[in-house]
Amino acid sequence: MGMTALCSGGCGYSAPSDTHRGGRLGNCPECGTPMRGHTAGQAKGRYLCPITGYVFTFGMRNTCQLDEPMRLVFIPGWDYALPGSGQDRYHRTEPAMYEQKKLDRMAGRVLGPGCVISGDYRPREPGDMGYGKADICLVPAPDADPAMWFVNERLIYKKCRGCGAQVIANDDTHLMTTEWVPKRERYSHSGWRGTRPVDMGPHKAGTYGCRACREGEQW
Repeated sequence: MGMTALCSGGCGYSAPSDTHRGGRLGNCPECGTPMRGHTAGQAKGRYLCPITGYVFTFGMRNTCQLDEPMRLVFIPGWDYALPGSGQDRYHRTEPAMYEQKKLDRMAGRVLGPGCVISGDYRPREPGDMGYGKADICLVPAPDADPAMWFVNERLIYKKCRGCGAQVIANDDTHLMTTEWVPKRERYSHSGWRGTRPVDMGPHKAGTYGCRACREGEQW
């Protein structure tokens, strides 16, 4: 999916780009500031998918928002057989390892109306390609207690006090509880060559620190 690359420095330069969102767009040829992606209103915020655990952009590619409470289950069915087995398909009754990881992450959790997910996990309907294939799917959970529904929130980002990297601020994972000094001295920034120095502080409690500055990273 194509998009427009805009200068983040405000000089007004823009150019078409087919780089996937999140890829390196390089620097503005006019002023040297890193370029950023613009999706012409398709992007509706960044979220953490409760099923995969990954950050994604709602409104881009295969994302959706639930309109009823649902839970993730494994549905047995046919699957493609391994090459050399002498058959094209076989009946699979257990989730694969990658499916089990998602099921474990969702164990006991019901996703409520308004929850945003990074893919389409609805069961395939008759006539759909892959109908009857073993898979993990979201199924309605009409009897689930509304007080137990989970609905994810749009992610809020803050800057790491040491290096300026963007960190998720919706929870306390990146919030430093005591005065701190970054455990690394330099960092590499997308769009720049080489490394740049980290602000070694010390920084006050209540400021944000990225994982690399909290745990240390050598360049």
